[in-house]
Amino acid sequence: MTIIQKNKDIKTLVKTGRSNTYKDVSKKSFIKSLRAFYTLLEVLNEAKQLMKYHYLKYQKSKYSSVLIVGASTSKHLIFSEHDNGQTIQILDLI
Repeated sequence: MTIIQKNKDIKTLVKTGRSNTYKDVSKKSFIKSLRAFYTLLEVLNEAKQLMKYHYLKYQKSKYSSVLIVGASTSKHLIFSEHDNGQTIQILDLI
């Protein structure tokens, strides 16, 4: 699966574990969950395969998809799917 990372703050958070925008989620356990999710995306062929991983609570809608990352923080990663789910674009973390 191809990942398009337009949100530079999330990209920095994944890479370094720190972000000025997402200070409230800089806990090591959440960063570990977020990095594990990105690793999982690299292995999968399309977004609908995320349904197999119930702990992620993947939800697809017409315009965007939502994924809950990190059970302790319950942060929602918002992304859009393209090319029948073979490409995703990370939009926001709320």
